Amino acid sequence: MNYITFLTDLDSLFDTRMGTLFNLDSEKAVKISLNGYHTRTQDVFEGFGYKEFRDAYDKRDTGTLAASIVTKIFYLIIDFVNTTNANDTNKATPRVYVNTYPYRLSDEEKSIITYGLVHKTNKLVEIELIHKSPEEMSPTWMNEFITMVAMYDYNIWSEVHTVNGNFKNTLCTDLILFGPRVIFGEKELETDFKDSFLDMEKFCSLYYAIKFLPIADFSLMLNLNEKID
Repeated sequence: MNYITFLTDLDSLFDTRMGTLFNLDSEKAVKISLNGYHTRTQDVFEGFGYKEFRDAYDKRDTGTLAASIVTKIFYLIIDFVNTTNANDTNKATPRVYVNTYPYRLSDEEKSIITYGLVHKTNKLVEIELIHKSPEEMSPTWMNEFITMVAMYDYNIWSEVHTVNGNFKNTLCTDLILFGPRVIFGEKELETDFKDSFLDMEKFCSLYYAIKFLPIADFSLMLNLNEKID
């Protein structure tokens, strides 16, 4: 069977940045969510030290996930399913992979996530949960199994396979990666915000195609009727 596939991780499907902040201090987190959070340019949050946030985020677990709200990536997946099924010319079947890494989910938790996606896509797509680290998602594996991917921490995946030389041997030029339009790290950007992402798109195109989405698309939906921009 010919498949067109979409891969998302739980950190894209759910706003685990806000889940992390909420578990550190719920009152501060709520205030942040209502004051510029959806237009931020960096994961630097007032009232929280950068190291404090990063240390907590790096140790995120199912407790973090439980405090996290779904993002617009959910609707990106639904649009992918509907568009694929409506395209009679490709004669392809949509399949969605959900990467549960780094979380260790119970069977019940896995069932809840799977059921939610199956229900919201009207049972028109195959859903498969996988558990793969950035190292395990090699360019070769991506080329074999994945057509599109939403990945909040795409920079980690990209750096791993740049440093270990995997991109020298295998490019992913047919892969479409959706990432957040946000600058990683604590240091303030010295160049124009918009131009920096145009430069990154050009650079990344040597290895894979990347489309930067507004950070709001990777953030908690305050209105569950919102749609992807």
